[in-house]
Order: sequence, then C-alpha cells, then structure tokens
Amino acid sequence: MDSLLNLLLNVLNVVTTCRGPALRVVPALDMLSEVLADSDLALEQEQLAGAIRARADGQIDLATCLSQMIQIVQRFDSKRAQLAALEERWNAAAKMLDQLLMVSTLLDCDCARHGHFAFSANTMFNFVQSLAIEPAPGDCGLVLVASVPAHSGEVQVNSDAGLLRRILITYNRETEYPRLSVKIPSTTPNEPRQGTRLNWQQRTSPEDDLNLYDFNHRFLGRIITRRINPPYEIQGHKLTIVFLAPMNVEILVTDVIDSRDELLGRFVKLLRPHPNSSFPEVGA
Repeated sequence: MDSLLNLLLNVLNVVTTCRGPALRVVPALDMLSEVLADSDLALEQEQLAGAIRARADGQIDLATCLSQMIQIVQRFDSKRAQLAALEERWNAAAKMLDQLLMVSTLLDCDCARHGHFAFSANTMFNFVQSLAIEPAPGDCGLVLVASVPAHSGEVQVNSDAGLLRRILITYNRETEYPRLSVKIPSTTPNEPRQGTRLNWQQRTSPEDDLNLYDFNHRFLGRIITRRINPPYEIQGHKLTIVFLAPMNVEILVTDVIDSRDELLGRFVKLLRPHPNSSFPEVGA
C-alpha cells in the first residue's frame, strides 16, 4: 500500500497548497473518486477526503490527518488483491500531482523563471478546475478550465477587465458548451433583436456568434466559441502549455473580441471523452 499512501500524501499536499485564485483544483473527493474509480471503496473515499479536507481547512493538525489516513488504508488489507490492479494508476496520478505542484510553485514565485509543459495526455489537468494564465506582454489574459467538480457540477469564470466584467461564463457537467450570462444587449445572426442573456448556451456554429452592444445600441464586440484539436499552444508570462497531437482530448476556445477586432479575453475548455481516459486501464 506504499503507492497508495504516497498518492494520498500528494493529494493532501495539492489540496492544501493550490488554494490561490490563479490555480483552483478539484476537491479531494473528486480526486480520490477518479483514481479509485474501479474499486468498491466509496465509504473509504469519503473518509479519506474528509480527513484531507479537515487538514486543508485547518480543523486538524498534520499528525492527526496522517494518523487517520493510515488507519483507513490499513483497512484495505482485505482488498489487497483487488487493489493491486490499481497500483499503476496510483503511480500515474502521483506523477500528475507532482506536475501540478510544480506549476503552483512557479505561479507563486516572484522569480523570472518560465515553465514549459508539453502534454500528450491529459495528465495534471484531471485535477484542475481552472488555471488563470498571466498574459505575456501585449497579449490578453486566458483562463483554462479542465475539470468540472462533481459536488458543484459547474465552474464559473470571468474577468474584472473592461467589457469582460459584463460577462460570466459557466461550464457544467451536463453539456460541453459554455453558458454565457451577459449583462448588456446582444444579438445572434438568427436572433437580431437585442436582449440580455442569462445562462445562454453558445455552440460552435457561426449562427451562435454573439454580438454585444451598449444600451445606446453601439456595437462593443462579440463572443465566439470554436472547437480545436491538438496541437494547441497556450503561451503566458510564466507558463507555456502545449497539447501535442495525437492526444485524447478536444478543446473549446471561447474568445471575447472588441469592436476593433482585438482579443480581450480567451477561455479554453478541455473536453475529455471519458473521465479516466488519461489513466492506465485496470488489468491492461
């Protein structure tokens, strides 16, 4: 069970460390549900997640948290044969969490270092809700949304810059497309009458492109969503992230563009065909 304990320590480290506004990770229960997906350990997942959550919220000290986790893991001995098939998945998940901690350290560092990460699988993004990437000089800000947590069922992203303040984008587990809430009048090619939109689903067709106006009917810009396949590169001030081809992921890119056709903000959603597609198959 050493590999499981190592994984749990990584989960604890990530949940307690990655708490800043730029990097939001999924809850501990979501992480454990994913890496223990093919096992009959629902109760133990809840208990382990509860101990990790209590430590992250400062309700218990580290020694108490570790003691609780070890006691729970020791109860797995009767299922050792069943769980042995998951060991490769645990090792893969631990490496993903190590990558995530590297990104967190880089984002929190005041140094001039730049991180370059290239992925041919979904890797650490299995555990990321959203990652706000500081733009390189002359570029716009970008938010990457990777995983929607099960407990809330949605991830909401926006920005406090200019026109972006009027726009809230929601991603949920029911549809792959973004839902837009826009506080100013808007139109589409098929709906030319101006009106505000709340929780409006934008698909990738040009017929769903959204034109934005102020209340004096002056054109302000537009919002478009398009589907992209890897390779795809995101380049920021501290981070460059490259999704290589072939990769078992699709990408939805939602752009907010002003009236001068300049990009104001970009929101990138990773689409995974199956929740556990990035992990080794059990028994493979």
